Amino acid sequence: GDSLGIATSYSNMGVICRIQKKLEEGLSYYFLALGIRERNNDERGVSQVLFNIGSLYTDMNRTEDGLAYYERSYAIKLRLGDQYGRLPYFLNTGELYGSIGKPVQQEAAFLTGLALADSLMAADYIKSFSLALSEYYAIHNDFSKAYFYGKRYSDIKDTLLSRDKNAELSRLQASYDLSEKQRNIEKLTR
Repeated sequence: GDSLGIATSYSNMGVICRIQKKLEEGLSYYFLALGIRERNNDERGVSQVLFNIGSLYTDMNRTEDGLAYYERSYAIKLRLGDQYGRLPYFLNTGELYGSIGKPVQQEAAFLTGLALADSLMAADYIKSFSLALSEYYAIHNDFSKAYFYGKRYSDIKDTLLSRDKNAELSRLQASYDLSEKQRNIEKLTR
């Protein structure tokens, strides 16, 4: 059978349970998915399920368990050389450290994640880390850094918005050009 397909279905059920706040039930689905992925030596899938379990434990205020699963997921992504896949780890652990009163670790996670996002030119993550750092520094009364990262967040948000608008305009222009060509062909074939 398609055991990896079944694992995906279990993971999806875990997501649905998380949205519905049925956290214990969601956890059981994630562990079923994890078992299947481990038996199939699907390291990428194992890493993703471990990350989801970490997020669910965090939702349950079981931060030490959440952190442990984030760490296991991160170790696999590191071993696989999945640079982009490491970004959510830094964002989530930064927020987790903030929730348990570990500001030094929180700042380090956000700064490390931002440096990685910069090196990968991962604009969406640059935006997320910049916002997180702006909020972090504002809470800790370092207003010059809060302003710096807030401005960086705003600039990247504007760049992404502009990119999305340009892509939409290009799509509309291509549709218009195609319609014009079709009209010209119809005129010529009459």
